[in-house]
Amino acid sequence: MTCQSEVKDFLTMFKPRRDAYVQKDKFGNLQTIYHPLSDAVIDRHMRGVSERVISFFSTGERRNYLGVDIDDHQMGGWIGSSPTRKLEEKYRAVVAEIGKAPSVAFASQRGLHAFWFLDRRVPNEIIVVALKERLEVKLEVEILPRPREAVSIPRPDEYLDSNLVRVGFPGYAALPRYPAMEVLGEEARPEKIRARLKATKKLSTAPTRGKDPVKNIEESETKVLPLENNATNDAYCRMVGIYKANGLSVDQAYERFHDLVAKSPGYSGALLLGLQDRIEASYRSMKGSTALDMESLAVLRRDPVITMALQFAVEAAGLERQTRSRMAFEEFLLNIMAWTRNLDRVFADRERTAYWEYLYPGSRRFHREGYYPLSYGILKQWNRHYDCWMRLLKSLGILVESPYGYSSTAHRSKYYAVQLLSCRIGHGPVSDGVGSGG
Repeated sequence: MTCQSEVKDFLTMFKPRRDAYVQKDKFGNLQTIYHPLSDAVIDRHMRGVSERVISFFSTGERRNYLGVDIDDHQMGGWIGSSPTRKLEEKYRAVVAEIGKAPSVAFASQRGLHAFWFLDRRVPNEIIVVALKERLEVKLEVEILPRPREAVSIPRPDEYLDSNLVRVGFPGYAALPRYPAMEVLGEEARPEKIRARLKATKKLSTAPTRGKDPVKNIEESETKVLPLENNATNDAYCRMVGIYKANGLSVDQAYERFHDLVAKSPGYSGALLLGLQDRIEASYRSMKGSTALDMESLAVLRRDPVITMALQFAVEAAGLERQTRSRMAFEEFLLNIMAWTRNLDRVFADRERTAYWEYLYPGSRRFHREGYYPLSYGILKQWNRHYDCWMRLLKSLGILVESPYGYSSTAHRSKYYAVQLLSCRIGHGPVSDGVGSGG
């Protein structure tokens, strides 16, 4: 019988993808479920009360464990509670090839899953490269899980000792961790990882700035070199945004920071402490920086200040109650307010500010001056008659266009001051020529 602590321990040790999983029904049919892998789903599987076997994908680009799926497809792996001869032989061969007993092993339907926990995280592809020939080709076992290939979630009651006998699970805290090089060999040497990633990986996504992302990155790096002790936060904030904007993966950004440290004589290397986790957190934070990562309009409607200002604007516009035009106008104005609040949060964060400033030069200064970008794309998403509402808002003094005009070469849309909460509207009702919401 499992408890929440065992679910939590599993999540901590394996860090599975939480947005998808694989389930196998009693007939052996497999289906990928693009739905959250919830604690409840994991718990039911661990307790064996679900009719389906739940498997998980690895997440991220690095992990701190090696998983090996060892099966006997001919004899089924188990005769009662004892392993078949072939399963035991394959297991012993894998252990001998790696040179270390697994940290933990669990019985599966046709064999077992063995895991070696490592002292540091290693890129997924390095784990595969290091052992593919030795394990998958030579011994016909599989290295699992991977980002697109799942393995079943370990059940505590299927825990196996070194003799492949089911015994009580001691918990993950008691399990050994091995130095990565002792399990993976020379491929896990840090300098070899960096060399392989540089040689084999292209940019993980299409660059969003300029035609030559490598040149963009190198020019930016020269401006922060050499790194100095106790003064790397600004350099980090600037470069992590540039790495993401130019399409580098977390792993690639990690290696670039390592190179910056290597090019900084006298620097202690403090930036490298917890660097992988920091980059991952930064990338997550920046993920929504240019999207409509905004508050719910319903939340804004409950703000008494915004409600009062909204009513004032609607009355000044001469829009009658309970009409499509009024509702469309209110929603359009609320979207603008949500957007400005989102940008205020962006520019309150140093990393997101650097990222945004790199993408849209001058945006930080414009924000300090009280101007917010309102692009054609975002306005059209809010309402296809946005041009009518923009004319109305400018005529009421709620929007004031900045002196910084549109520029395609400078990646600059039009900027506006939003004065809904501060202006004193003195205009009368508008004509009926304003279009209704689409």
